[in-house]
Amino acid sequence: MRKAIQVRQYEYDLILNPDINTTTYLQWFYFRVSNMQSNISYRFNIINCEKVDSQFNAGMQPLLFSVHESLQSHPCWRRVGSNIIYYRNYFTRPSTRKCNVDGGTYYTATFTICFPYTGDVCYLAYHYPYTYTRLLTDLNKWQNKILNQPNNIYFRIQQLTSTILSNPVPLITVTQTSDSSNESTNINNQRSYIILTCRVHPGESNSSWIIKGLIEQLLSNDNMKINELRKMFIFKIIPMLNPDGVIVGNHRCSISGKDLNRHWINPSSLIHPTIYHTKMLMELLTFCERSPYVSRFDIYIDMGYYVIHCSVRLYIYSSDN
Repeated sequence: MRKAIQVRQYEYDLILNPDINTTTYLQWFYFRVSNMQSNISYRFNIINCEKVDSQFNAGMQPLLFSVHESLQSHPCWRRVGSNIIYYRNYFTRPSTRKCNVDGGTYYTATFTICFPYTGDVCYLAYHYPYTYTRLLTDLNKWQNKILNQPNNIYFRIQQLTSTILSNPVPLITVTQTSDSSNESTNINNQRSYIILTCRVHPGESNSSWIIKGLIEQLLSNDNMKINELRKMFIFKIIPMLNPDGVIVGNHRCSISGKDLNRHWINPSSLIHPTIYHTKMLMELLTFCERSPYVSRFDIYIDMGYYVIHCSVRLYIYSSDN
């Protein structure tokens, strides 16, 4: 959030920060509100959104997290708000090569919220947040789960690379071992690889919850179909392709101001290290297919969340095509 302007006693115009090193990509939000009074209708107008449409016009509500409720042992995000409208306003956007399609003006997301407690500290968000810290916490939880219970699941966390800000990029491997010793020598080298990536765009936090659920399913022994999948495939999962963008609160870009999803053809190891090393991993597995003693790379799946149409976007690529 760049600025809050009080326009009436209980109404505020809010101006979002653009992605770092850009002047654009304004849509996703996650900010804090404090010093409120209970049972008062507060109006928030986010006046510099860029998308031409939003699920706010289809019934979606913003999310609220109350610190007071969290301290009362009820920590949760919940949908709140009324009188929610998303519309085009009269504020002119700066001149760029993309901005004149819709007349060069911003859009407003406006909603009313009644806070339940006086003097509370609350957080409001566009989607359920999933931070880099949450990812590291989940990785530790999954690792402990595998170590502390007998199973035939092979689970390994490695570092694919580091970001521009020197944040480690985790690479997860999941498959089935031939016995409970969980040693890499027990992995059948004739299994095919499936590579899954997620969160190339920081604002698509819902996709992180999808990949979290997928990983937890792969680490479960309760489903026979999941057990069969682990016997057939080796899953290579990169759960967060853009940690820097997530950490600084960007909507679409990395810390360099680049949309990483537009640099798969010729990525730079310095400017787009996560894309570069993910592509190198895929090329390595593709090269290894020539050996009869090494597993095949069959499928690549990228998960994203399309915020306008409220749909999950899966890009699936086969090594045979």
